[in-house]
Amino acid sequence: MRKIGWIGAGIMGQPMVIHLLNKGYEVHVYARHPERVEQAKNAGAILEESIVSLTSNVDVICTMVGFPSDVKEVYDVIFSCIDAGKTCIDFTTSSPKLAKELYTKGKELGVHVLDAPVTGGDTGAKNGTLTVLVGADKEDFETNKEIFEAFGTQIEYCGKASCGQHVKMANQIMIANTLQGICEAMSYLNCKDVDESFVYRFLRNGAAGSKQLEFQGKKMLENDYAPGFYVKHFVKDLKIAVQEANFPLYGVNRVIKEYVDLMDRGMSDLGTQCLIEYFRKPQIKAVIFDMDGLMFNTEKMFKDEFKEKAKELGVSCPDYFPEPLIGCDSRKVALYEEMYPGVTRVMEEIQEERVDYFFTYFKEPGSANMVGLQNLIEYIEENKIPYAVASSSHPQAIKKFLSHAGFVVSPNVIVSSKEGYKSKPAPDVFLAAAERLDVTPENCLVLEDSKHGIMAAANAKMHSIFIQDQIAPDAQMKEYIQESCKDLNEVIDYLKRCK
Repeated sequence: MRKIGWIGAGIMGQPMVIHLLNKGYEVHVYARHPERVEQAKNAGAILEESIVSLTSNVDVICTMVGFPSDVKEVYDVIFSCIDAGKTCIDFTTSSPKLAKELYTKGKELGVHVLDAPVTGGDTGAKNGTLTVLVGADKEDFETNKEIFEAFGTQIEYCGKASCGQHVKMANQIMIANTLQGICEAMSYLNCKDVDESFVYRFLRNGAAGSKQLEFQGKKMLENDYAPGFYVKHFVKDLKIAVQEANFPLYGVNRVIKEYVDLMDRGMSDLGTQCLIEYFRKPQIKAVIFDMDGLMFNTEKMFKDEFKEKAKELGVSCPDYFPEPLIGCDSRKVALYEEMYPGVTRVMEEIQEERVDYFFTYFKEPGSANMVGLQNLIEYIEENKIPYAVASSSHPQAIKKFLSHAGFVVSPNVIVSSKEGYKSKPAPDVFLAAAERLDVTPENCLVLEDSKHGIMAAANAKMHSIFIQDQIAPDAQMKEYIQESCKDLNEVIDYLKRCK
């Protein structure tokens, strides 16, 4: 029997390796993280220290990695050291264009190259019931059929090089639209106050039934998002399909948008069934506004005021100041004081003169308003949604700023950290607002534009929306962002979705 090398023994690859071992093949495995292939090692796989050593020690090199860029990187190494007459089989779902390029390069080197993406998910890999979609010369397909049969029950010759990838793209297009349909069906029942589990329990046995509903429907109902297939890899596949198609894939583009939204909320490494989370209807019973930089453009005012006051007091700071001070508590300001003496005095005087400066800076009522503020407040009040303003500003300052909005702003509750609450990212002001509104934290929506505010909302176990402003979120902040909107007008669409 030919010796087989395997690169990429992950959720799908490792079970496939074990099936090959069980069929009597000698299998060599290269893994960047050897500790992750313990099952294959215990089943008899031989671990290799490099792609080069693996390539030299086997007859057939199998790959199953994440992205087309990974495929290219791996094959650059393989093709640099492979002997003529050997075989390469790429099981990765990858770009058809790249599959053709690998086939052509293989021909030049006298190497047999096959693209053979699989369907059936992690369950099919574990059970040895995968469907293998092969694009290659027919003779190479026949030569390697026994390998495919080790872990697959349906082995299909799809045509010349890249055809396997094209058929897999068709598969992913169908899965995307099917998952979308399942989620929409469950959401439809939800909005009609009908048990969403009927979609899985009853409809899967009728004309609307599908393997996706069978495998993923139950997981959606149980909020089981353990990955059988990663969201990030599915999005990669769908984007390839869109690039390859010569006509608009309307359904796929919509699903991509929904998954990207979930990825922005930290779900890249969850299973594709988590799409239902995009459709889940948050039970929003109250809205809590931050004020500075969220309702009013006071951050621009603060930057100008800081530079004026620092110049007046002779305090020297870097040109990018006061950006690091936005949203800082007194302890953080004290740290900057050690580096730039006088910063504390600048901040104290700004605080004392803040209200007067606000009315000087924004002379006309409403001129400080952030985009969409009036529309959002009017929507909230028309729909009788309780709302609060929770800010680090003094309560009297908050009231004066609200009075300058150019329209009536009458929050049910105003909470200030000056009342003795810890500053954000502590959740205190948000929790106090929820308590005064008599709404549980999990039913509150916080609107924030700062890192500490978004973290405070997460610490309060509240829903939150990050309103994009002049400061781009850093890596830490991105971990806490659940939803993002470019302005307050977009929050109205979110609230409509929650009805």
